[in-house]
Amino acid sequence: FVHRTLWVTSFRLPLVLACAGAALCGLCQRLASVDALERALICHPLDAAGDTGDAPPTGEELRIGMPYSTVLALAAMGVDALYLDLDVYLLRDPWPQLQRLAYGDSASSPPPPIFAQGSPLEASVAARCAPEREVELVVAEHFHARCLNVGLFYARASRATVAWMLRYLAWAHSWPLGNEQNLFDASLGHSLLGEPFAPAEGRPGGCPSVMYRLMDVAGEFLIAGGGNVQAGTPWWESGG
Repeated sequence: FVHRTLWVTSFRLPLVLACAGAALCGLCQRLASVDALERALICHPLDAAGDTGDAPPTGEELRIGMPYSTVLALAAMGVDALYLDLDVYLLRDPWPQLQRLAYGDSASSPPPPIFAQGSPLEASVAARCAPEREVELVVAEHFHARCLNVGLFYARASRATVAWMLRYLAWAHSWPLGNEQNLFDASLGHSLLGEPFAPAEGRPGGCPSVMYRLMDVAGEFLIAGGGNVQAGTPWWESGG
Protein backbone atom coordinates (compact mmCIF):
# COMPACT_ATOMS: atom_id res chain seq x y z
CA PHE A 1 0.00 0.00 0.00
CA VAL A 2 2.72 2.49 1.00
CA HIS A 3 4.89 1.96 -2.05
CA ARG A 4 1.97 1.88 -4.47
CA THR A 5 0.35 5.03 -3.07
CA LEU A 6 3.57 7.05 -3.01
CA TRP A 7 4.57 5.85 -6.48
CA VAL A 8 1.20 6.74 -8.01
CA THR A 9 1.30 10.22 -6.44
CA SER A 10 4.93 10.69 -7.57
CA PHE A 11 6.07 11.27 -3.96
CA ARG A 12 4.81 14.86 -4.18
CA LEU A 13 2.41 14.57 -1.23
CA PRO A 14 3.27 13.17 2.21
CA LEU A 15 1.49 9.98 3.25
CA VAL A 16 0.43 9.88 6.90
CA LEU A 17 0.03 6.23 7.91
CA ALA A 18 -2.13 5.82 11.00
CA CYS A 19 -0.77 2.61 12.53
CA ALA A 20 -1.71 0.60 15.61
CA GLY A 21 0.37 -2.04 17.35
CA ALA A 22 4.12 -2.45 17.59
CA ALA A 23 4.40 -4.69 14.54
CA LEU A 24 2.69 -2.36 12.06
CA CYS A 25 4.15 0.84 13.52
CA GLY A 26 7.61 -0.73 13.55
CA LEU A 27 7.27 -1.64 9.88
CA CYS A 28 6.14 1.90 9.11
CA GLN A 29 9.12 3.37 10.95
CA ARG A 30 11.52 1.09 9.07
CA LEU A 31 10.01 2.17 5.76
CA ALA A 32 10.17 5.83 6.78
CA SER A 33 13.87 5.48 7.58
CA VAL A 34 14.66 4.63 3.96
CA ASP A 35 16.24 7.69 2.33
CA ALA A 36 13.78 7.74 -0.57
CA LEU A 37 10.79 7.76 1.82
CA GLU A 38 12.18 9.97 4.58
CA ARG A 39 10.10 13.02 3.71
CA ALA A 40 7.24 11.18 2.02
CA LEU A 41 6.03 8.86 4.81
CA ILE A 42 4.90 10.00 8.25
CA CYS A 43 4.00 7.35 10.83
CA HIS A 44 1.22 8.23 13.27
CA PRO A 45 0.99 5.63 16.08
CA LEU A 46 -2.55 5.22 17.38
CA ASP A 47 -2.04 2.93 20.36
CA ALA A 48 -4.42 3.79 23.16
CA ALA A 49 -2.99 4.78 26.55
CA GLY A 50 0.56 4.18 25.39
CA ASP A 51 -0.03 0.50 24.68
CA THR A 52 2.96 -1.04 22.97
CA GLY A 53 1.55 -4.53 22.45
CA ASP A 54 1.41 -6.28 19.13
CA ALA A 55 -2.39 -6.33 18.96
CA PRO A 56 -4.04 -3.21 17.50
CA PRO A 57 -6.89 -1.54 19.40
CA THR A 58 -10.25 -3.17 18.91
CA GLY A 59 -13.84 -1.91 18.93
CA GLU A 60 -15.80 0.24 16.54
CA GLU A 61 -15.23 3.37 18.62
CA LEU A 62 -11.46 3.05 18.30
CA ARG A 63 -11.77 2.12 14.62
CA ILE A 64 -13.63 5.37 13.98
CA GLY A 65 -12.03 7.76 16.43
CA MET A 66 -8.36 7.03 16.02
CA PRO A 67 -7.75 7.27 12.24
CA TYR A 68 -10.25 10.09 11.71
CA SER A 69 -8.65 12.15 14.46
CA THR A 70 -5.68 12.41 12.09
CA VAL A 71 -7.94 13.92 9.41
CA LEU A 72 -9.41 16.27 12.03
CA ALA A 73 -5.93 17.44 13.08
CA LEU A 74 -4.91 18.14 9.49
CA ALA A 75 -8.14 20.03 8.72
CA ALA A 76 -7.77 22.08 11.91
CA MET A 77 -4.27 23.09 10.76
CA GLY A 78 -5.63 24.21 7.39
CA VAL A 79 -4.42 21.17 5.45
CA ASP A 80 -6.69 19.29 3.04
CA ALA A 81 -6.68 15.54 3.56
CA LEU A 82 -7.47 12.48 1.47
CA TYR A 83 -8.45 9.51 3.62
CA LEU A 84 -7.76 6.01 2.26
CA ASP A 85 -8.38 2.61 3.82
CA LEU A 86 -5.51 0.18 3.34
CA ASP A 87 -7.53 -1.87 0.85
CA VAL A 88 -7.81 1.07 -1.59
CA TYR A 89 -5.72 0.42 -4.70
CA LEU A 90 -4.72 3.50 -6.67
CA LEU A 91 -4.19 3.17 -10.42
CA ARG A 92 -3.41 6.87 -10.84
CA ASP A 93 -3.13 9.96 -8.68
CA PRO A 94 -6.65 10.80 -7.40
CA TRP A 95 -5.66 14.08 -5.75
CA PRO A 96 -6.07 16.51 -8.70
CA GLN A 97 -9.58 15.33 -9.58
CA LEU A 98 -10.76 15.21 -5.97
CA GLN A 99 -9.31 18.65 -5.34
CA ARG A 100 -11.16 20.01 -8.37
CA LEU A 101 -14.40 18.51 -7.06
CA ALA A 102 -13.83 20.00 -3.60
CA TYR A 103 -13.11 23.48 -4.95
CA GLY A 104 -15.63 23.46 -7.79
CA ASP A 105 -12.97 23.55 -10.49
CA SER A 106 -14.08 20.38 -12.23
CA ALA A 107 -13.21 20.01 -15.90
CA SER A 108 -16.90 19.53 -16.61
CA SER A 109 -18.98 22.68 -17.06
CA PRO A 110 -20.94 23.18 -14.92
CA PRO A 111 -19.26 21.16 -12.15
CA PRO A 112 -21.12 18.23 -10.56
CA PRO A 113 -23.98 19.22 -8.25
CA ILE A 114 -23.48 20.13 -4.62
CA PHE A 115 -25.25 17.82 -2.16
CA ALA A 116 -26.57 18.35 1.35
CA GLN A 117 -28.63 15.91 3.39
CA GLY A 118 -28.77 13.44 0.53
CA SER A 119 -30.13 15.73 -2.19
CA PRO A 120 -28.55 18.08 -4.73
CA LEU A 121 -29.01 21.76 -3.89
CA GLU A 122 -31.17 23.85 -6.16
CA ALA A 123 -29.14 26.22 -8.30
CA SER A 124 -30.32 29.30 -6.42
CA VAL A 125 -29.47 27.76 -3.03
CA ALA A 126 -26.06 26.59 -4.24
CA ALA A 127 -25.27 30.06 -5.60
CA ARG A 128 -26.20 31.67 -2.28
CA CYS A 129 -24.68 29.11 0.10
CA ALA A 130 -21.58 28.21 -1.93
CA PRO A 131 -20.80 31.25 -4.07
CA GLU A 132 -17.24 29.98 -4.65
CA ARG A 133 -18.64 26.51 -5.50
CA GLU A 134 -16.55 24.94 -2.73
CA VAL A 135 -17.71 22.00 -0.61
CA GLU A 136 -16.41 20.49 2.62
CA LEU A 137 -16.22 16.88 1.48
CA VAL A 138 -15.99 14.71 -1.61
CA VAL A 139 -17.46 11.29 -0.85
CA ALA A 140 -18.42 8.11 -2.70
CA GLU A 141 -21.53 5.98 -2.75
CA HIS A 142 -21.35 2.23 -3.26
CA PHE A 143 -21.79 0.94 -6.79
CA HIS A 144 -25.08 -0.83 -6.04
CA ALA A 145 -26.36 1.38 -3.22
CA ARG A 146 -26.70 5.00 -2.17
CA CYS A 147 -25.03 4.45 1.20
CA LEU A 148 -21.67 6.21 1.44
CA ASN A 149 -18.38 4.31 1.49
CA VAL A 150 -16.27 5.41 4.42
CA GLY A 151 -12.99 4.03 3.07
CA LEU A 152 -12.30 6.91 0.68
CA PHE A 153 -13.10 10.60 1.10
CA TYR A 154 -11.51 14.01 0.56
CA ALA A 155 -11.81 16.66 3.28
CA ARG A 156 -11.25 20.31 2.40
CA ALA A 157 -9.83 22.26 5.33
CA SER A 158 -12.50 24.66 6.60
CA ARG A 159 -14.26 25.59 9.81
CA ALA A 160 -17.34 23.69 8.68
CA THR A 161 -15.27 20.56 8.01
CA VAL A 162 -13.69 20.70 11.46
CA ALA A 163 -17.10 21.19 13.09
CA TRP A 164 -18.57 18.25 11.16
CA MET A 165 -15.64 15.97 12.04
CA LEU A 166 -15.92 16.87 15.73
CA ARG A 167 -19.65 16.09 15.67
CA TYR A 168 -19.02 12.82 13.85
CA LEU A 169 -16.39 11.71 16.37
CA ALA A 170 -18.61 12.77 19.29
CA TRP A 171 -21.51 10.79 17.83
CA ALA A 172 -19.29 7.75 17.32
CA HIS A 173 -18.21 8.06 20.95
CA SER A 174 -21.84 8.13 22.07
CA TRP A 175 -22.69 5.07 19.94
CA PRO A 176 -19.57 2.85 20.20
CA LEU A 177 -21.47 -0.19 18.90
CA GLY A 178 -22.77 1.59 15.83
CA ASN A 179 -21.58 0.54 12.40
CA GLU A 180 -18.86 2.86 11.13
CA GLN A 181 -20.25 3.07 7.60
CA ASN A 182 -23.78 3.78 8.76
CA LEU A 183 -22.59 6.50 11.14
CA PHE A 184 -20.59 8.16 8.37
CA ASP A 185 -23.58 8.14 6.02
CA ALA A 186 -26.03 9.29 8.66
CA SER A 187 -23.71 12.08 9.84
CA LEU A 188 -24.27 13.65 6.41
CA GLY A 189 -27.91 12.57 6.20
CA HIS A 190 -27.23 11.06 2.80
CA SER A 191 -29.25 7.84 2.64
CA LEU A 192 -29.86 7.53 6.38
CA LEU A 193 -31.48 10.15 8.58
CA GLY A 194 -29.10 10.92 11.41
CA GLU A 195 -28.18 13.49 14.00
CA PRO A 196 -29.41 17.00 13.09
CA PHE A 197 -26.79 19.70 12.69
CA ALA A 198 -27.13 23.34 13.64
CA PRO A 199 -26.43 25.87 10.84
CA ALA A 200 -22.72 26.49 10.40
CA GLU A 201 -21.47 29.75 11.87
CA GLY A 202 -20.81 32.41 9.29
CA ARG A 203 -23.17 31.03 6.64
CA PRO A 204 -26.37 32.71 5.44
CA GLY A 205 -29.58 31.56 7.08
CA GLY A 206 -31.11 28.46 5.56
CA CYS A 207 -27.78 27.10 4.29
CA PRO A 208 -26.71 23.56 5.18
CA SER A 209 -23.87 23.15 7.65
CA VAL A 210 -22.05 20.60 5.48
CA MET A 211 -22.00 20.39 1.69
CA TYR A 212 -20.38 17.73 -0.44
CA ARG A 213 -19.98 16.32 -3.93
CA LEU A 214 -20.05 12.71 -5.07
CA MET A 215 -17.31 10.83 -6.87
CA ASP A 216 -18.08 9.06 -10.11
CA VAL A 217 -18.05 5.46 -8.83
CA ALA A 218 -18.84 3.97 -12.25
CA GLY A 219 -16.21 5.68 -14.39
CA GLU A 220 -13.40 6.99 -12.15
CA PHE A 221 -13.48 5.78 -8.55
CA LEU A 222 -14.61 2.18 -8.73
CA ILE A 223 -16.31 1.11 -5.52
CA ALA A 224 -17.40 -2.36 -4.50
CA GLY A 225 -21.07 -3.29 -4.51
CA GLY A 226 -21.27 -3.00 -0.74
CA GLY A 227 -21.77 -6.72 -0.25
CA ASN A 228 -21.90 -9.98 -2.11
CA VAL A 229 -24.91 -9.07 -4.22
CA GLN A 230 -24.85 -12.29 -6.23
CA ALA A 231 -24.61 -14.65 -3.27
CA GLY A 232 -27.30 -13.21 -1.06
CA THR A 233 -28.89 -10.16 0.53
CA PRO A 234 -26.58 -7.12 0.49
CA TRP A 235 -25.50 -5.85 3.91
CA TRP A 236 -27.36 -2.55 3.51
CA GLU A 237 -30.74 -4.28 3.16
CA SER A 238 -32.79 -5.94 5.90
CA GLY A 239 -31.45 -9.43 6.55
CA GLY A 240 -28.04 -8.69 5.00
